[in-house]
Amino acid sequence: MTNLDDKAQDFVTLFAFRTVGADGWEIGKATASLDQIQADLVANGQHIEDIRQIRSGISLNPEGGDEAGLRDLDYWLAIERGWAFDYVANCWRAPGEMPQQFERDAASIDDLKIAFGTPEAGALPINISAGGDTLKFAAVDVNCPFEDFLTWLEHIADGKAARFTANLKWAYVEFFAFNTPVDETTHIAIALSKDPTRAGARNIVLDFEIARRTAVAVLYHGLRQYAQGPVYDPYQWSAVPLAEAFADKFPNRVYADFINDTAAAINKTLWDLTPVYSLTSSRKASTGLIGSGEGDGEQMMRFDNPLCEVPDDFDAWDVVLRQACLDDLLTESVTGGWGEDLRDLRASKLEIYLGDVSGAP
Repeated sequence: MTNLDDKAQDFVTLFAFRTVGADGWEIGKATASLDQIQADLVANGQHIEDIRQIRSGISLNPEGGDEAGLRDLDYWLAIERGWAFDYVANCWRAPGEMPQQFERDAASIDDLKIAFGTPEAGALPINISAGGDTLKFAAVDVNCPFEDFLTWLEHIADGKAARFTANLKWAYVEFFAFNTPVDETTHIAIALSKDPTRAGARNIVLDFEIARRTAVAVLYHGLRQYAQGPVYDPYQWSAVPLAEAFADKFPNRVYADFINDTAAAINKTLWDLTPVYSLTSSRKASTGLIGSGEGDGEQMMRFDNPLCEVPDDFDAWDVVLRQACLDDLLTESVTGGWGEDLRDLRASKLEIYLGDVSGAP
């Protein structure tokens, strides 16, 4: 019997419920189905107005403790599925619901800035500055936040309150836009937190009022300019198809000639197309390390095996089978990136709002 088999495991449902007359939601966890949980709550005198399942499945309880007790991971699971805690009202808000506006003064500013760094093995440094304060974080390509970011900006352009959470893998950034008494402005708050617990402190780094058009223009144009500029490297961030990588590296070679190479030569070419990732000393990898770079503690990392390859018996195949195999590989990604290709990420609604229908920079 393995160590894993020795641990206590249960089918667990993470859920949220709202009682009649309550302002928001409570979150709970139980080793039962959602129907049984609702029946138990009603039997205990709760007047349930609504109940929702956040997640269900087998849960490992290595300490053998009270599985019904909420833990940090449970809060993470709720947050990454769009739930947010309202510290003012002391309750949870469902996806799409806004918390109450924070009980703090927000200065009116017009000096909003956004800057992006060089992608580094699937992490993209982002700095947002406003009113003399700066929030620094790194977006993670496996939880690419940019579609949600553009949707958030579209709501701001429409004069609506909105929020979304960028999952940074064991940390998160919450983006809020609250309505203000002045229709042309919005109240933006951006918070960074590494503590997912219900009672944890939300670190509101940026909190300001700004003209809606200014906010949308600065943030959208900043993203578009970065995506079209020399610093953005899709090979360090997004999925790149083999055909695109081949054309980038061998602009004068006809891809059709590739079929005449041996399996060994083809796989070597495919391996050479696999990008090498730069890692600063703060993001060292424990696997795939192939050597050290020069200066600044930089290291180089590559995946252990090519992400695309032909089988060893490829040489014995006829031309039709060889061509079919290579055609299948054309759309395979040669990178480990999951993020969207930011060069193609556009929001026509925002461009119309900003008068950029002829093409935003």
